[in-house]
Amino acid sequence: MSISPTRSSPCRMERWWRWGCWAFAPGDRRHGIGGSLMAALLGAAERKGIPFTMLEVIKNNVPAHNLFLKFGFREVNELMVMRRPPGPPRAYPASKAAWLNRADALALLETRSGLAPWTNQTESLTNASDIYGLTVALPDGGAGWLVFQRQRFVMGRFVMRTERGDPAAVGRELLAQLHHRYFDLDTHTENISAADPHLPAFYEAGYIEEFRRIEMYRGEKP
Repeated sequence: MSISPTRSSPCRMERWWRWGCWAFAPGDRRHGIGGSLMAALLGAAERKGIPFTMLEVIKNNVPAHNLFLKFGFREVNELMVMRRPPGPPRAYPASKAAWLNRADALALLETRSGLAPWTNQTESLTNASDIYGLTVALPDGGAGWLVFQRQRFVMGRFVMRTERGDPAAVGRELLAQLHHRYFDLDTHTENISAADPHLPAFYEAGYIEEFRRIEMYRGEKP
C-alpha cells in the first residue's frame, strides 16, 4: 500500500491510499483477521487525514468483496488481466510508428485526465523500469499512442490512448506495430477496463482474458 499526493498540488495534505495484495493461509481464514486489518488501516488513514482509498479485489472472491462493501467501499470499474503468447501480429502494420524513449513515454502519461488503476498511474510507471512508448498515425487520419513496459522476456503495463479516429482501428495498429517489433516476447498486461474502447483490438491481436478484478473506492476521489 502507498500514500499518494494529489496530482494537482503535491504539497497539499489531501492524499489517498492505494492498498496492495492481501492473502491469508486457509487455516487463518474466517477468524476476523481481515476485518481487524481493515479497521486498523482505515483508522490509520483517518488519523492521517486521508479521505480517499482505492483497492482491487479479484472478481468472484465473494468473502473479500463482501468485506470491502461492509467497510464502505463501492464498485467503480471492472478490470481485465490479459495475456498474449509470443508470435508475430495477425495483420501487418499499416503505417509507420514513432518509437519513444522513457522520458517521452512518461510525458505522454501526463496528458491523461481522470484516475487510472493504481498499476497504470503515472506515479507507478515513473517508479517502474524499462518504460517505453510508440505513436502511430493511420492513413485515414486516426492517431494514438501506447506506453508499455518491455523487460527481457515479457511486456506489460499498457496504457493506450486514441487521439483521433476509431479506437478499435488505432488500437489494432498500435498492437500490430508492437508485436511486429517484439514478436518473440510474451505479453501480460493488467487492469484494462472492461469498457475500454480498444478492447476489440486486443481480442483481434490474439489476447486472452485470464481473470478480472473489481476496482473499488472509499470516499470521494481527488
